[in-house]
Amino acid sequence: MFKNIIVIIGVLTSLISCDSRKSAVNPPSGASFDVDFTAVRDFSTSRSVVRILFDRNGFGFEDAQITINNIPIPSAGGGIYYLETPNIVMPLGIDSVRFRSHEDTYDEIIEFVMPEIFGVTEIDPWFNANGDDVDIRWTSAPGATRYALIVMASNWEINGTDPLRVYFDLPTTSFTIPDTTFETTTGMLVPDVYYIYLVAFNGGFGSYGGMTFFLPEGIPARPLSEPSGYMRYGTVAPRDSIVVPN
Repeated sequence: MFKNIIVIIGVLTSLISCDSRKSAVNPPSGASFDVDFTAVRDFSTSRSVVRILFDRNGFGFEDAQITINNIPIPSAGGGIYYLETPNIVMPLGIDSVRFRSHEDTYDEIIEFVMPEIFGVTEIDPWFNANGDDVDIRWTSAPGATRYALIVMASNWEINGTDPLRVYFDLPTTSFTIPDTTFETTTGMLVPDVYYIYLVAFNGGFGSYGGMTFFLPEGIPARPLSEPSGYMRYGTVAPRDSIVVPN
């Protein structure tokens, strides 16, 4: 099965090298800051989510001024800053997040790259009557350095199958899904609809509220030095599927 996926063409190869911190000249006045940053543009659910945990001297800091591309991310209390669709739609390409504390004369800007939209181009066979291996291919996502692939049955929690979860470095844009993905641990074929999720990211990626799939173990996070902490961000492709019929 071939699907026409609209790819936003942009020259982002050079942007990955720009995925770096830009620090303002004013240092903090005796305070230390920690951050755990997550941002996602999820085309499988038509959602954007930003969640940031921001600490000052080890405690959740509620008086920071945090913006993404000059869009304020409001405090939800306890050092958590949160915004999602429709109040924000994460732009693809180069973005920046800014952390400020007026009382500390603290001002830091960090750039990051959200990969462009991408998606599945081929599933062979998508109607998998015999539970065979399945070859899958997808378009490259400018701005990405890694991809994650998740394949999970719609009823995996009760039908005895285990979700397939893997991730790759560039330039991989294809994978052979093993036939065991469509079987129980005892080798019995399980008819169901098997959903395909693809994630493009660089630096790191992590879970977020409302996520409808499970990530592979060992996906890295991008470390930060100022503020200290981690960033996780990326783009989820439109969901696709494989049918194993009764």
